[in-house]
Amino acid sequence: MQATLDYVAMEQNHLNQELSRTFSVGSVIAIFFIVAIHYHSKQYIDTSHGIGLNYLLQEWITNSVARFAVPFFAATSGFFYFLKFHDILCYYRQTKKRLFSLVAPYFFAVVVIVLHDTILQVLKNQDIGLGQINLVWSLMHPDSVQLWFLRDLIVIAIFLSPIVYLAISVIPRLTIFLLFPFWFFEIQISPTFFGWYFVNIETLLFFIIGAFFAKNIDLLENFHNFTERHLLMITATFFTISIIRVITAPSFSVWYGIRNGDTITLTLYKLTIISGLLVFMPIARRLNSNKLLLIISPFSFFLFLFHIKPTSTISINLGSLLVPDEYLFYVTTPLTIIITIFAGWSISKLTPTIYGFISGGR
Repeated sequence: MQATLDYVAMEQNHLNQELSRTFSVGSVIAIFFIVAIHYHSKQYIDTSHGIGLNYLLQEWITNSVARFAVPFFAATSGFFYFLKFHDILCYYRQTKKRLFSLVAPYFFAVVVIVLHDTILQVLKNQDIGLGQINLVWSLMHPDSVQLWFLRDLIVIAIFLSPIVYLAISVIPRLTIFLLFPFWFFEIQISPTFFGWYFVNIETLLFFIIGAFFAKNIDLLENFHNFTERHLLMITATFFTISIIRVITAPSFSVWYGIRNGDTITLTLYKLTIISGLLVFMPIARRLNSNKLLLIISPFSFFLFLFHIKPTSTISINLGSLLVPDEYLFYVTTPLTIIITIFAGWSISKLTPTIYGFISGGR
């Protein structure tokens, strides 16, 4: 069983064992960073007298270092989707898989989110009316921010994959070349749909890049097998750019039109993501025999689905008992990871069939 955000268990035989383990370990590390992004506590920090070390450290970890994670998962999803995609007839087989591995977990997560919010309202003695629960909106824009990415993958896999296949078959490099500037300069090419972009340019571009590597695995091996010297150089570049970006623009954001920075800042932000991706696979390769990460890997997707709701209700309340709010990040992030993975492990042992449905067969 694998832990990427796509259905990869049956695709592993097309990879050598080392690269397969690298994807498994990489998925665990990347999802840890995604949890960190969603549990920063910068909003509680008083910056009226200046931005201190706590704010800068959280900004560096969650809005600089960690930002490679979503592109990594998008590329991984595209890679495994097209790894055994040899002609357009494969679309039917892949669609069946994604209905089980993406759509079913998405629906289940939506149900859990609605139940979680409804139960909290009942406990707070708030009136619950059917009019308050917009089922269509809850489905298309669940009240758990990470699910925008899963919705993107569903749209691409179910509706856009034939177009992607045609593009990577006929003009792969040109397709990437044409889309890259839109991503780099944060220009979205699709309209919003129920409050989220129909397909975020970041998801689309890196899904296609992953698809490209699925057809050119030798190039992926080159990135995977960086020498120590090359890895050191790229790592140094990554840390240098990421630190400069945070120091020069500590409140920068590109989330849905929020641009607290100029073009230079945006350039540094994107270069941090690119260098982070380049350095990540070689680092994951060096950790791909880590037993703890390999044990955790089957629960990465479960962690992705539920690390905000319902887990945040527990981890944030517990964290608030232990540290002041401005330091919650350092407690709630590991606490959320532990609680959610333990919950996934428990369900997998008690009801493996149900867990298989929730996790999409991972």
